[in-house]
Parts: sequence; C-alpha cells; structure tokens
Amino acid sequence: MSLNVGQELWFVHREKRSGEPRTVKVTRVGRKWAHLDYWGHRIDITTLKADGNGYASPGQCWLNKAAWEAEVERQAAWGRLRQYMDRRWDAPEGVTKDRIEEVLASLPQL
Repeated sequence: MSLNVGQELWFVHREKRSGEPRTVKVTRVGRKWAHLDYWGHRIDITTLKADGNGYASPGQCWLNKAAWEAEVERQAAWGRLRQYMDRRWDAPEGVTKDRIEEVLASLPQL
C-alpha cells in the first residue's frame, strides 16, 4: 500500500469520547510516517495506526469508511462466534467432525 499527499483516509479514534470518525487528508509522506491534517497526527504507513508519542495510539486510519465498516462487521461476527463457543463443552447436535475440522483448518494456527 502506498499513501499519497492529498489522499483522503478515514480516521477512527481509539476511544469514542475523543471524537467521531472522520475523513482526514495526508499532508506529507515519509519513509515510516504519513502526516495528517488532523490534530498534527502522523500514522505508520504500514499499519495506518496513529503515533501516540510514547503513549497508546490515539486511533487508526482506514483507506475508506467502507473498509472500516467491513472490519467492524468482521469483529462483530468474531464476537458472536466467541460468545457461541463460550462454555459449550460438547459439539452442537448435527455438527460433524469433518465440519469442525474444516472450520479449524480455516483459522490461523496459533
């Protein structure tokens, strides 16, 4: 991924009380950091996470609002799966061994 001066990104604060998600523009791009026109933030050009200057990152950029919304939906689906699996000691009725192994194979190995 390469960022360009003038490119618009979608910035989402780590904490909701810090502000609403919003469009920001890239003002400068270096080897490691891209600077934004928002609160003097700079983001890592690889991860798009905002620099916290020794503290927790204040937020993250996404290439666009749709990419962020897709990640929100992905995390919500993962939460539903985690909630479903929590405290279930036996396989649900009708779920085969092959299906369980198929799902396990689709997940990254820890």
